[in-house]
Amino acid sequence: AGFDEFMLELAVKLVPKFDLDVTAERAEKLGKERAERYREQAAKLRESSARGSTAERRAGAVLSKSIQPGKSWWAWQMLANAEPDIVKQDEIYKQGLREFPGSAALTGNYAIFLANQRKDYDAAEAMYKKALELDPRNPNGFANLASIKLIRGDSQSLDGLPALVRQVTALCESKVSQTLAEALLYGALGYELAPGGQDEGMMARLKGSLAAGYERGFWDFEPMFAVTLPRLPAARQEFYRSLGSAVLDESKLDLLQAFDEWRSLEPIDPFTPFSTP
Repeated sequence: AGFDEFMLELAVKLVPKFDLDVTAERAEKLGKERAERYREQAAKLRESSARGSTAERRAGAVLSKSIQPGKSWWAWQMLANAEPDIVKQDEIYKQGLREFPGSAALTGNYAIFLANQRKDYDAAEAMYKKALELDPRNPNGFANLASIKLIRGDSQSLDGLPALVRQVTALCESKVSQTLAEALLYGALGYELAPGGQDEGMMARLKGSLAAGYERGFWDFEPMFAVTLPRLPAARQEFYRSLGSAVLDESKLDLLQAFDEWRSLEPIDPFTPFSTP
């Protein structure tokens, strides 16, 4: 566990009336990345505590009590995460959005739920677009919208995918991140599914991003891969699954050395100007 996670566990166990939600909201004022890290670590702690020792389960119970619906969008998100029934989970999201209609984060997370759990891609795309209306400078929102374009797979959707990748690249402001790597993977896969378009060096940019390195976070390509990869030959499916693993886990980078295409590919700076503005 990292230092932040250790301090989180310590606070949950020792601080009376500890309110992680307030802590995360304060952290957000200092920086979104740190606030997201607190929230992700809290979610992991809450999940792992259910399987831990008596003290860990007690800490998880304290944490759960410190995150109550009505205080913030994230409280509703945690409640949705804890609900195994997708119908009830759907209703929790809707209740949360009625209370926090201006939350781009909760709107975007509901879109992920609609895509991955409900398989309602029309509704998911509408929610992603709404989230971007609320927060038009969020690169993650554009990357997630790109994944829906891939799932749809029609020519109009795939034609619009490169513009979304360019938008992510611009919003990352010369800082390599997992979001950028995800978007470049989508761009490369989109070109393979519709090779008549402009390649723009998506794969070479992705190799450059992986070589530069970045902090990994949680994501799951499987719902998108399950729909898109069967359109490709088996060997290409294996390559993209290995690529997805490397994007999410630095220790899986060596898997890509098994592919001639990857070994011979010259990486380029992902922020090299695109030929199409």
